[in-house]
Amino acid sequence: MSQSRFQNIQLASFDVWKTLIKSNPEFKPRREALFMEAFGIAPDQAQEFSIVARNIDVACDEETDRTGIQFGPADRLRKIAEAMGCSVSEEAIEDAAQAAQTLFVELLPLWNEPELLNSLLRIKEKGIRLAIVSNTGFLDGVNMRLAFETMGLMPHISTAIFSNEVGVAKPDPAIFRALVDQSGVHPANILHIGDNPLADYGGATRAGLQAVLLTEGAVDGMETTPSIQALAEEIA
Repeated sequence: MSQSRFQNIQLASFDVWKTLIKSNPEFKPRREALFMEAFGIAPDQAQEFSIVARNIDVACDEETDRTGIQFGPADRLRKIAEAMGCSVSEEAIEDAAQAAQTLFVELLPLWNEPELLNSLLRIKEKGIRLAIVSNTGFLDGVNMRLAFETMGLMPHISTAIFSNEVGVAKPDPAIFRALVDQSGVHPANILHIGDNPLADYGGATRAGLQAVLLTEGAVDGMETTPSIQALAEEIA
């Protein structure tokens, strides 16, 4: 890869899911059990519930990719309850949403790459600040920060932008403008890295940032990298 394709980078911002981290294998099964208990759903409906919950989660994410609309945990849980034909109080929904976030901090996610933190530090050592720009679904910015503190990442992050705190989600340019405003870095001097062509690459470039798509292989019209480690070797 050419050393010159990314120019004058002062800040590298990263998507979170499937870019920096992936779920702890224990997390989603235990979260589903927690939700089922909150909704009063019998164990013999576990498979149906899992399918419904997954489909709604994906549908919300796909609508976000199209529109930039933020769907939080309570929004998603209401949709799941309706699809399952459950009558669930708002208090129960809020309690279940918070319990799931507490569980996330207990069952910390895994790095998406074995040497990911070291790769980020290599980028930082070259005078490039690090940032996070992440959409949130079932997890909010407060609990993402708590998890990243425990994992040793937050001390190295200069700016962290989460969609539930901004009120819009990627690919809406407003979330990237929030990064620009809070970091004080000109958009042209920011490189955004993520795995989603619409939310990350499209949203960032529309906002005037440089961008690279985290993926194996080439994608027409997009700069790509196979890993954060490879990116660190290129720009650091």
